[in-house]
Amino acid sequence: VLLKKENVVKSLSEALNLVKKENEILPTNILFIAGPSRTADIELITVFGVHGPQIAHIIIY
Repeated sequence: VLLKKENVVKSLSEALNLVKKENEILPTNILFIAGPSRTADIELITVFGVHGPQIAHIIIY
């Protein structure tokens, strides 16, 4: 993932303001990834990192 340093914000509301600034209307799909996935599908035991990549690299420039 390539991320401009000016797009790193402290809150969800700041992130939404950035999206609004770039688009006249909000897109129908916005994704915020806040950490590894988790599931409790099997025997109600919470397991982390089941879905998606094992490692994600973010380059902030």
